[in-house]
Amino acid sequence: AYDKMYALLRENDDAKSIAYLKNEFTPLNNAYIAALQDLNKLITAYMGKGEEEALATVALVRTLMISSLAIALFLGTFIAFSLARSLSRQIESLVAQSEKIAQGDFSAQQTGPIPSQRTEIGRLLAAQEKMRQGLVQVMETVRQGANQVSDAACELASVSEQVAVSVQKQADSTSAASATLEELSVSVDHVSDNAR
Repeated sequence: AYDKMYALLRENDDAKSIAYLKNEFTPLNNAYIAALQDLNKLITAYMGKGEEEALATVALVRTLMISSLAIALFLGTFIAFSLARSLSRQIESLVAQSEKIAQGDFSAQQTGPIPSQRTEIGRLLAAQEKMRQGLVQVMETVRQGANQVSDAACELASVSEQVAVSVQKQADSTSAASATLEELSVSVDHVSDNAR
């Protein structure tokens, strides 16, 4: 359409150019403008629909993110609370066992589940249990030694008593012998006085 209009303008035929403009070009141009306006409306409608869908998607993603964050926060809090409670119980058990050992009760053993020895608490509990067992062995050794000393002291007391009895018998025998010798001495003196 533009080529034909340019050709008429070059011919300098105003009447044909005006007639072409009014009869052919203007209706075509108006139809073209109307088609562009319809296209604009269609694009605007699709864009509006796309915008609504995008906004709905953004709202859904926002809701999912907030929900996921809330769930993660809840799970994180729950896990942290569970770990803290578990560690607190293990430490309380460790303190209670240590207090019993400090009071001389070596029978106290770990109560509850024993944690893995890969953790610090697990290694501490294992070390304390080894210390408790070592103290039990030392106390048993000391007890056996004390029993042996006690038995030896009893035997020594018995031997000492036997020695004391023997010494007393010896002293009695010596006294008797001394009395006999004194009597003999008196008799000898008496015989000696009579013989004179």
